[in-house]
Amino acid sequence: EIKRVALEFGAEVPFLRPAEFAQDRSTDADVFRHAAGWFETNEGAVPGLMVQLRPTTPLRVPAEIDRAVAYLQAHPQASGLRSAHELSEPPHKMFQMNQEGFFEGFFPDDPRPEYYNLPRQVLPRAYSPNGYVDIIRTEEFLRTGSLYGPRILGFTTPVVVEVDTQDDFERLAYAVQKENHPVYQYLKEHFQPRN
Repeated sequence: EIKRVALEFGAEVPFLRPAEFAQDRSTDADVFRHAAGWFETNEGAVPGLMVQLRPTTPLRVPAEIDRAVAYLQAHPQASGLRSAHELSEPPHKMFQMNQEGFFEGFFPDDPRPEYYNLPRQVLPRAYSPNGYVDIIRTEEFLRTGSLYGPRILGFTTPVVVEVDTQDDFERLAYAVQKENHPVYQYLKEHFQPRN
């Protein structure tokens, strides 16, 4: 169904991934390995970079994708790139619950007493990967099996809505209406709603 809708709106759909790689527990590595194999077989070569645009993060500005590609290309020492947004509080402020139901910090080796009560401003900034745009270096991935490698270049974006639940979808709809997102504007201007 997604392929049909994509083709209807002018997208290219050169191949679909096999059903075994389209499950809830399918890994990104399986998907990229299959895609690289398809390119090798059907195009005679693999692309130098493979860009992943997760459908769960639909509101992205196309120019930012171009900027991410250029940013990775300008850093040849980087093994890959991942997008993320800054968290309001670092993981040092978070707790895990032990077997007895008591909270414990995630960093038991931190020598500062009650480090989780320190002001966030004295703790390191933390970033949450958000699926806005992730890029792998194909040859590095095929050689090592590691998607992004040991030197992941950080690409920061504004906070974005990731859609995994119905509530997330409703937040996305609200964000689109409230922020008058440029992608939403483009779609309204260039495509008529289907009946």
